Amino acid sequence: MASPWPESPPTALHRAAYADALPRSFWLDALPPRADHPPLSEALDADLCIVGGGYTGLWAALYAKELEPTREVVLLEATRCGDGASGRNGGFLQASLTHGIRNRLTRSPDEIAQLERLGLENFEGLITDLHALGIEAELERTGDLIVALEPRELPDLEDEAELRCRFSYQVERLDGEQVRAQITSKKSNERLPAARAEYPALHRARVRLRAGLRAARSDPDRVAQPAGS
Repeated sequence: MASPWPESPPTALHRAAYADALPRSFWLDALPPRADHPPLSEALDADLCIVGGGYTGLWAALYAKELEPTREVVLLEATRCGDGASGRNGGFLQASLTHGIRNRLTRSPDEIAQLERLGLENFEGLITDLHALGIEAELERTGDLIVALEPRELPDLEDEAELRCRFSYQVERLDGEQVRAQITSKKSNERLPAARAEYPALHRARVRLRAGLRAARSDPDRVAQPAGS
């Protein structure tokens, strides 16, 4: 199969197509203007201090308050919440914790059943949180699209379908015409939905404020010291 990538330099027409592109995250750029968090200018006492305002840090802070509402939680972020990788993702979420079942089977086959179960539980937990916290993330449970571009790839696609069925994924097989009706591509032959896709939930920072958490910008070179140190 020929490479899908061009081998010649971009033309003037190509360059004009992305001339107005901005070196910013699409998701963050699409949000309404937000004021920066105030800088950390004084010593703070807290029961829990979390460094980093990405998905992991914000989720940890929210759960800490949910488990103990009276807990004093402070979140420190060097720039702004979601500024790192959490705000520069592809706009989809998959249940797999291991970049696919086959990838994990080649490394730790004895753990695959537990990892798949935890991945699905984590995925459903995220969906539950979106609804419970009132996060408008433009959620669409559309499915994961896997296609074959050439007939020789069809056996591998069928093997992938069988593998996912073994682990309770909902698999739907489509022929080439059904795929082309969805993605308008003459190259596609098959479709295999497995995991679900959705818009990233970057509104979690707003929920943090409603939950009673405190957030501040911090100097990345400064290290918080636990009490008694």
